[in-house]
Amino acid sequence: MSRTKGNLAFDHATKSLDILANRHRLVILNLLEKRDYSPEELAIECRLDLSSVSQHLSLLQRSGFITNFGEGNSIRFKVKEQRINELLKSMQKKSLG
Repeated sequence: MSRTKGNLAFDHATKSLDILANRHRLVILNLLEKRDYSPEELAIECRLDLSSVSQHLSLLQRSGFITNFGEGNSIRFKVKEQRINELLKSMQKKSLG
């Protein structure tokens, strides 16, 4: 069965939604929506160990949701696209009803 362009787009959307279907990653994205963070700062804010935060950040970055940049001797992360912010705000509005 050949994959059509539309099917590939749905496959990509499904993978993206699977990545977002994790409470910790949503919390991380919500924090990064407000400002950039180092992994250590996120670990404190999320009450997670640094290795867990690093795994979540790696997955979010590979998926194109976030990007990193160097600042001095540390690495900081930020949301890559405004569309993620809009999606997060929409989900928050719907959950607050």
